[in-house]
Amino acid sequence: MAVKKGNFEIVMEKRKKELIGRIEKGEEVISKRELTILNEEDKEKYEKIIERRQGLARYYKNKEKLIKEGVIKRKRGKYLKTYVCDECGKEFKLKYLKKGNEVKFCSNECKRKYLVKLMNEARRNGFHIEKKKKSECKYRIIVTLNGKERKKLGRYFDKKSAINDYDKFIEDNKNIIVSKKYSQRNDWERKYEILLLKLNEEDLEHSKFPNEYGKLIENIVEATHDLDKTEWGNKKREIKKWIILNKQIYNYEEDYHVYGYNSFKRDGNRKNITFILDNLILNNNESKQISIYKNKLLIKDDDHIFDMIIGTNKNVIIDLYNRIEEICTKKKINYITFLGFSDGPLSSDFTEKLIQEKTGWDISKIKKCMSSN
Repeated sequence: MAVKKGNFEIVMEKRKKELIGRIEKGEEVISKRELTILNEEDKEKYEKIIERRQGLARYYKNKEKLIKEGVIKRKRGKYLKTYVCDECGKEFKLKYLKKGNEVKFCSNECKRKYLVKLMNEARRNGFHIEKKKKSECKYRIIVTLNGKERKKLGRYFDKKSAINDYDKFIEDNKNIIVSKKYSQRNDWERKYEILLLKLNEEDLEHSKFPNEYGKLIENIVEATHDLDKTEWGNKKREIKKWIILNKQIYNYEEDYHVYGYNSFKRDGNRKNITFILDNLILNNNESKQISIYKNKLLIKDDDHIFDMIIGTNKNVIIDLYNRIEEICTKKKINYITFLGFSDGPLSSDFTEKLIQEKTGWDISKIKKCMSSN
């Protein structure tokens, strides 16, 4: 007489079949409660699968370490087919070719040459090919020198990113100690300003903007728009009208030529005030005397060993001298004495001899008040 299976046994058999299917697929996530349903043979199968998986994971981890250390080289995949470049005729290998790519190229350069040939043929046949126009930038940040555009700092398509970068430029500019003020010949003062501009899309002719003194001034200016290339590869400047949204004074750090450090302008290795303080003045606690001669700052020791800093003109060196004196008084440094000008009738002969012994220059070169370097 056949014994009918109960509902519990039927459910357990279903679960056992599901678990065996999961084990054959290679699933690792099986609870301890589910393992009690399985036979010993099924449990052994499951343990072997887990051991194999763990062994493979260890192998690949060790392999990655050896590749990073340079013991093993990473093997590249085998190429399936060889193709011939339609431009240069060289053979090259690829794993696969994208659907619809009837023309084959071995490099991007060959692809560019092929497209240029097609465009030239189309123009000869009378077809007019228009280039895709770049989306116009609506906001810009520029630096002006005495009202003329000097440098471009950024181009933006939205107002938020332009304002964020404008604020960052102003915050970074606060760290400057000695700013550039004077020209080389000292005939005019440098005035740098940073401007946040918006493209004049509505073609407004007149618009007012308050300056630093509160006076309303015209805030529509002309500036270069985009630098696009022509068909022949030449740069093309387009001048458009812009509206000033914000304007502030902007400073550049003054740099100097330190004698003996190869810091001429053409080398691009000129030194600023932080280098002078850290390496020439505050590097040790020995007593020093600082004086000005023409466009040169002299830092002398008790043993008449001195360093010489050369500026573009006399006013640049006076600013540097005053700034160093302020910093020394704030830090309460007593071992440095400031002697002022040493180009008087009594002291000039002595300083000229010192400079001549150090550099070997002529007296005409020593007495110069301006320097291009």
